[in-house]
Amino acid sequence: PALAAPPARARAGELTDLGIAMESINVRLTGSGPDGAGGTNMYALSDGTPVTFSVLSPQTGERLFSWPVPDESLAYGAGVYGVEGGAYFTARSGSATALHYYDHAEQSVTHITTSGSGQPIPNAMIRNVIPDGDTLWFCCYPRSEVYGFDLTTGEVRAFGRASDNGGDYAWGFTKIDDVLYVGTGIGTGQLVAFDTGTGERTEIELAEPPAQIASLGTAGSLLLVPLPGRTGVYDTTSGTWRDDVTGMDKAASAFANGGDPQRAYFRRDDDYWVFDAETLTASSLGFAEHGVSMASLRALEAFPVDDHDVIANFRQNGELIVFDPEADEVSVHEVAVDSAPVIAHSIGIGPEGNVWVGAYLSAGVIATVDTRSREITQLEGPEQGDASAAIGPYLMVSKYPNGVIYRYDSRKPWQWGSNPDTLLTLIDPHLQDRIFEMTAAGDLLAVASVPEYGHLGGALTLVDPDTGDHDVYRNLVTDQGVCALAHRDRTLYVGTTIRGGMSTEPTTTDGHLVEFDLDTREVTSTVVPVPGDETVATLCFGSQDSTLVGITYENNLFTYDITSHEVTSVVDLGITPTGATWGRTPTLRYRKHDGYFYGVGGQKFFRVDAAGELTILDEGHAWKSLTITARGEVYLIDENRVYVHSFA
Repeated sequence: PALAAPPARARAGELTDLGIAMESINVRLTGSGPDGAGGTNMYALSDGTPVTFSVLSPQTGERLFSWPVPDESLAYGAGVYGVEGGAYFTARSGSATALHYYDHAEQSVTHITTSGSGQPIPNAMIRNVIPDGDTLWFCCYPRSEVYGFDLTTGEVRAFGRASDNGGDYAWGFTKIDDVLYVGTGIGTGQLVAFDTGTGERTEIELAEPPAQIASLGTAGSLLLVPLPGRTGVYDTTSGTWRDDVTGMDKAASAFANGGDPQRAYFRRDDDYWVFDAETLTASSLGFAEHGVSMASLRALEAFPVDDHDVIANFRQNGELIVFDPEADEVSVHEVAVDSAPVIAHSIGIGPEGNVWVGAYLSAGVIATVDTRSREITQLEGPEQGDASAAIGPYLMVSKYPNGVIYRYDSRKPWQWGSNPDTLLTLIDPHLQDRIFEMTAAGDLLAVASVPEYGHLGGALTLVDPDTGDHDVYRNLVTDQGVCALAHRDRTLYVGTTIRGGMSTEPTTTDGHLVEFDLDTREVTSTVVPVPGDETVATLCFGSQDSTLVGITYENNLFTYDITSHEVTSVVDLGITPTGATWGRTPTLRYRKHDGYFYGVGGQKFFRVDAAGELTILDEGHAWKSLTITARGEVYLIDENRVYVHSFA
């Protein structure tokens, strides 16, 4: 491609910071451990910018300590692991994980190590940690790799990959005696053992492998494994699966041990259960009889109080729920975890002309901006709002996971749970998980998506917004995801990516531009606009009816003549790409008021014309996306704030 002239720096426009888009408590990872005085501490990591580490008393619910992770790029908690004297905890970004230690005697936090590219542990995510004296055992993403970390020397010992079938994720992780056990996924889960002395890897055969093994439990020398329709009990001493157990005929989750290592607690349906290794029997603890909702509960914690164990859970909103099965009492403590700004993820225009901002991995929030008053209003909403679109009186909002589309009727008040209602879900049977763009295509809603973990082949979905009736067209280009859309005269212009769901390897090399006829429901043209570029990330029309403008992930701008079906120009914008490669960035929108395109790419806010003449408007923020109102104002989001760029 041709290289654009060095970008000019525009005079400072009127860029106004409207404030934090959304703020909430978002407890996703929790732990527990001894408090040094014969009791127990509860630990919670609340996601946001920044992540907050909190220490609470399970007896009173009182917050004893709180610490914001200073690096705001580490916006997600990864795990908390209580030990004598304190707790280890991790916070991550998309490319690194930082491990810290909380000392409850000193009421202080110390950084231990950070994983990521160029580090002794090169993986982006430390998925789980097992503290073991002076050693920490890690399982990591990607590549499902396992490590040992010596706390006294900093030495790292690599055991290699747990999965040998392409699984990137190591999910379940536990240790019995001198053996580490790892449950993997996505696709076909594997159960793997590593001898910590010799490093030898042994796969444990599964008669019916699940897609993933999300957790593992222990009861003495028995390993508890969630399997399809049941919980398997593996005897690590004899190396056999036990078939003489009672009460394990359903899959369990969230395993925990209290004071007696022979007993394992877990969650099943709407109740807590305990499995006893001596009797080989699982029995209900009766929590369900108290009528306390188990919605949004985090990891199960168990700890000794006097001569018995007590069960505790944080809810995602920060509530602490403590269940004493001996006394048959439930205590629900009020929220004592700090809130934090939520990561802004998507931005679009609603049917009433206001701006809507979706969240990323939130506790369930969405924001709307009144374009007249510029006031931001936070509402209850989806955990992750990937995309939005206006069609008629409706605002459509998509949610990850499961490719859900919600329909908000703007003629009525927003009331989460009823308005919006759930219009459709694409995960079953179509395997579509992440919706990257939606747009009105005449009287239909067009939806672009990539598949779930472990699968290739995204989809274009056409939806009747009134009825929810829909048709799904997978593999417009074989094994490619669908990530960008534009509509003109009953033809959809579709941008694809070579990428599929996580833990997949592309089978193709070039992103495509596809023409799809809405009347015949057929692909009428397919081209590769920029050979070698893997994702056609954004598409839009300008003032010339016959010219479609697009940008690839690699920040090459191209023009396409829709009458001749040919690419007419390609210009390298000279912007270094950032973020995931599968189509969320860059973003390009046309502003009819001055005839320019405005975009976000490589965290820069820019103006460009169809010839590729580029002007950088702002590079002082980590810009993520933008939209343009009917009055021509450009609204942008960075990590957690909303801005408006106005024109004289």
